[in-house]
Amino acid sequence: MEKMLNIKHSSTKFLNRSKFWIGVLVLILLLFFILSIFENGIKNINISMSIFALVFGSLILFKVWLNKIYLADIECDSNIINIRYFNGKVEHNLSSFLDNTNIELKNTSTRMGFDCKLRLRIDSKKFIIDDTFDWSLSEMKLLFEYIKHYKNESLTETDKFNISRIEEKVKKNALQHRA
Repeated sequence: MEKMLNIKHSSTKFLNRSKFWIGVLVLILLLFFILSIFENGIKNINISMSIFALVFGSLILFKVWLNKIYLADIECDSNIINIRYFNGKVEHNLSSFLDNTNIELKNTSTRMGFDCKLRLRIDSKKFIIDDTFDWSLSEMKLLFEYIKHYKNESLTETDKFNISRIEEKVKKNALQHRA
């Protein structure tokens, strides 16, 4: 494994990271409005649509809130980790020893397919990385394996399973893009 790790992304504004989810929320509310206009004798549609909009609206707003803190860049040698992140639209830099870093690969799969996120903690800052925006599964895997390797932490069976699933999904996506 190389001694230096360098993952860079362009500065993605908070609004750009959140506009997809805000758009989904607006479409749900628009659907609710249209269905309430064309009720046509269906009883309790307003209540059921209100509950539907509230539940999905809450989930979407939670996703937008999670995107408030965005990890853009990581530079790391085998001892020091330097990151650039955004809290909303404000850019910050953080530097720490690799020993003060904890990382966890969390499987968030559903019936629709494999998905995962990376939980990274540096000193007292917590970051959640997923492949929603600039980060790819390959970069998440690379960062995870790099930190585990240089901290001399062995991979658990769950980690190995998740890494194998990432590799399968990356291969599958590469084959789809070739076709």
